[in-house]
Amino acid sequence: MCSIQLTEIMKPSGGLRQFDFILMDQQMPNMDGFAATKAIRAAQTGLGYRTPIVALAANVFADERARCLAAGLDETDLLQ
Repeated sequence: MCSIQLTEIMKPSGGLRQFDFILMDQQMPNMDGFAATKAIRAAQTGLGYRTPIVALAANVFADERARCLAAGLDETDLLQ
């Protein structure tokens, strides 16, 4: 298991380090996964790439799915 803080993803000069995939915990202390995803998406604007971000959440209700998609998380069929 690898854990990286959002500050480690953001480069001091602006922009982001590139990752192949991000598994985002939605219920983190200090900054939840929705806010972290929005920050990553904002930093990716104009960079020419979009890192896939998939939510890690126990809540699977339709409104939670809609909230994830609105925050910029990606859909996946990994568990289907």
